[in-house]
Amino acid sequence: MPTGVLREEDRPSPECWVTLGAVAASTRRVAFGPLVTPVGFRNPALLARMACTLHSFSDGRLVLGFGAGWFRDEYLANGYEFPPFRDRFEQLLEALKIVRPLTEGRRADFQGK
Repeated sequence: MPTGVLREEDRPSPECWVTLGAVAASTRRVAFGPLVTPVGFRNPALLARMACTLHSFSDGRLVLGFGAGWFRDEYLANGYEFPPFRDRFEQLLEALKIVRPLTEGRRADFQGK
């Protein structure tokens, strides 16, 4: 490998939601958001609160990307278990039952795993 070329795993990767706050503070017109926030990284109610706060502070410019997660190494690097796809997909479906109403200003009552 040539000197000075960073491998993918060596590239700096700042925490997404903190970085989005900086984007919101330093821009005025651009819509922004995470490509995908993996469901296993944050409690769904907390994610909804974070998204609503940033959406409000940015005058409605946040676009929330939310998914089941796919990159095993990212999960492991952050200290998270990487469940099988079926489990991650079930987590996503359950999380959407919490995130969607909360981001729409409604109450979320949920019983699940």
